[in-house]
Amino acid sequence: MHFTYRTKGVCSSAIDFDVEGNKVTHVVFTGG
Repeated sequence: MHFTYRTKGVCSSAIDFDVEGNKVTHVVFTGG
């Protein structure tokens, strides 16, 4: 399952990641 977390007050504007089972995979920081 894919998620996009929009951040505020930090350098990166978004963090995209996938969750497979109980593991976080394919983390990408956008901006910063």
